[in-house]
Amino acid sequence: MVRRCVVLPLLLSSLPVFAKPPRLTLFVAVDSLGSDLFQRSRPRLKSGFARLMNEGAYFPSVRYETAECVTGIGHTTLVTGTWAWRHGIVGNRQLNRATGKLEPVFFDASHPVLEAPRGPEDGSPSALLAETLSDRLRAATTLKGKSIAISGKGRSAVPMAGRLGEAWWFHEQVGRFITGTWYRKELPAWVKAFNDRHLADGYHDKTWSLAEPAKAYAGDDDRPFESDQFGMGRLFPHPLGGGLPTPGPQSWGALASSPMMNEVLVEFAKAAIEGEKLGKEDVPDLLSVSFSGFDRTSHLFAPTS
Repeated sequence: MVRRCVVLPLLLSSLPVFAKPPRLTLFVAVDSLGSDLFQRSRPRLKSGFARLMNEGAYFPSVRYETAECVTGIGHTTLVTGTWAWRHGIVGNRQLNRATGKLEPVFFDASHPVLEAPRGPEDGSPSALLAETLSDRLRAATTLKGKSIAISGKGRSAVPMAGRLGEAWWFHEQVGRFITGTWYRKELPAWVKAFNDRHLADGYHDKTWSLAEPAKAYAGDDDRPFESDQFGMGRLFPHPLGGGLPTPGPQSWGALASSPMMNEVLVEFAKAAIEGEKLGKEDVPDLLSVSFSGFDRTSHLFAPTS
């Protein structure tokens, strides 16, 4: 204990007194990617994550205790740094005591989703009880710093945006990115321009194929527990057309359940950086991206698929 008390002041004294914060901080979550699978893929990582693991602080055995290991709880815990009993998100769904029905945990009837069919779905941070990283940045900069959260799911984008940022997610029923009326009353020009590109439709005739030769993979391709949802089939290559002649909810659902969804999320993140001019000012901005396709793949084909 004494040694720690001696070393800490020496380290702090060497830091710049007037160090400027980064203009843009990137927060990345990969939904359902446990450290065991991450470590298994490590030999294939040549840059990006490999650099973070080799040159950054890497903690492969961090755990948090919750009753369920699900998207809503996990993302909220990451961005609040506190337990589920404190931040208030204890599952992906919660019981509405007035109606006796289970509802999405981020559903708020007074703030429905924007430009998508209305119904009980995630879209508002009203259930959050704790301050998030996004909220702290916005408050510390008197709302001058921007915070944009992006995902393929509302229940991961909403906690990352918190109450003061903006959440955007891919809605597979309409095939474009939407938000909730908590955050915006209408879509900004850059989101409209991105949606008008119809990138999701471009995957209708594509397939999800193996990245390497089949002999490089262990185990059988077809396993009893795998799903055939969205017409993707149980064997590689998986078609992304949803069994439809033209793009629609089935094909958009297939896209959202494949690694190709990552490409769409990255393109939307680039559009957000340009459209919101993130990192252009001295005031720090935050961009949060949750790659949710991996979780959907895990549910349909298991995490080692």
